[in-house]
Amino acid sequence: MILNKNFLNDVINIGKFAGNEILKIYTKKNLNISYKNDSSTLTSADLISNRVIHLNLKKLTPKIRIISEESMDSFISRKHEDFYWCIDPLDGTKKFINKNGEFTVNIALIHKKRPVLGVIHIPTKNISYVALKSFGAFRVDDKGSFTKISSCSGHSKKIRIVTSRSHLHSETMHFISINDGNTLKAGSSLKFTLLAEGLADLYPRFSPTMIWDTAAGDIILEKAGGIVYDLNKKKIKYDPEHLKNPKFIARCKYLRFKNIK
Repeated sequence: MILNKNFLNDVINIGKFAGNEILKIYTKKNLNISYKNDSSTLTSADLISNRVIHLNLKKLTPKIRIISEESMDSFISRKHEDFYWCIDPLDGTKKFINKNGEFTVNIALIHKKRPVLGVIHIPTKNISYVALKSFGAFRVDDKGSFTKISSCSGHSKKIRIVTSRSHLHSETMHFISINDGNTLKAGSSLKFTLLAEGLADLYPRFSPTMIWDTAAGDIILEKAGGIVYDLNKKKIKYDPEHLKNPKFIARCKYLRFKNIK
């Protein structure tokens, strides 16, 4: 497997294809909402996007297993898997149901517990944020043009702290308070894209997330000059045996701020 721009373009197109299928359902009145065992919402768009991505990734890389929020290939011996795909076919299902447009398709390729490729596609804008370990981080417009992005390109007198629209944890509120920051709210992995483009400085996440929520955003931010690490200042390990992430902070690499104790 050769990880180059052509390969990245193939994955971008898979994300766009899934996004188009999501939009077909998004415009309907009946979204066929159901609930999973953990009480989280599920729509037909989640399932169709998952199927589209799964089938096309299998054509692209038949031997690489896939972990998704909605389905999971069986791992006979997960510890010995060098590569796997980590996907969220519809990140921000609540935003999709509320029709505010803040939902994404997340696709990441993991190698030895770290992402080496990431695609975040925004269906309502037909824009993708992408990264490849040996290539860099870019915004890809609806015409397929690549524009390099940088997480430290923006300037602000106050720290711009991006938070979730639906998960404002008490620790997060304390963090914002001690840093006297301006807050921006965004849904799904759009928080990572704001950081990667320099439109926000800091994203503290102290409430639960899963590996498919962050893997694509992690490498996009890293290749844009930012960093994601846990509260011990260690990079997140995307271990297929442990699907839950630790608490983490994502930020512009050179930002100074006060951390919680």
